[in-house]
Amino acid sequence: MPSLNDIKNLLQNNRITEFVKLNKLSSRDIIDFTNRYTNWAGKLFQHLDVKQGARVFKFLRKKKQEIIIKSLPDEKAAELLNALQPDDRTAFLGLLPGNAVKELLKILSPETRAETLKLLGYPENSVGRLMTPDYLAIKSTDTVQQVLDIIRQRGQAAETLNFIFV
Repeated sequence: MPSLNDIKNLLQNNRITEFVKLNKLSSRDIIDFTNRYTNWAGKLFQHLDVKQGARVFKFLRKKKQEIIIKSLPDEKAAELLNALQPDDRTAFLGLLPGNAVKELLKILSPETRAETLKLLGYPENSVGRLMTPDYLAIKSTDTVQQVLDIIRQRGQAAETLNFIFV
C-alpha cells in the first residue's frame, strides 16, 4: 500500500500509469490524503474510479469538496456529481452560492439535473432535501415472493435496503 507521500510523488511526477494503485486505496487513505494535500486532491480525483471518488467525496468537508470540483475538468466534475447519491449531491449543492449551483447543474445529465432540481426545490433544512429518492416501496397486498422479486429487480438502484416502505 503506497504511503500518502508516495501518492503525492506519483501526482507530482505525472506517473499516471502507476495510478492503478490508487484505485486500491481505502476510502480512509483517500480522505487522509485529501485532508493533508488539499492542493493535490483534484488531481487525485481525476484518476480515481468515479464510484470510489463518489463514495469518498460525501465524507469530505464542504471546502475540500469545492476545491475538488473546481479543480476538475467539467467532464470529470460531471462524472463525479452524477455518481453521487441524490441526497449527497443535493447536500453539496445546497451549500454553494446560487451562481455556482447554476453552473454545476448545467454539466449534470438531464435525468440527474431533474432529480437534483426536485430535491433542491424543497425548503432549506427540510427533510425533503435530506431524503433520498432511491428507496423501495411495496404494497401491503404484495406477497413475500413479490417483495423478493422487487428487491431483486430494483434493489441495486436503492440507496438502502435497511427499510422497505409499505
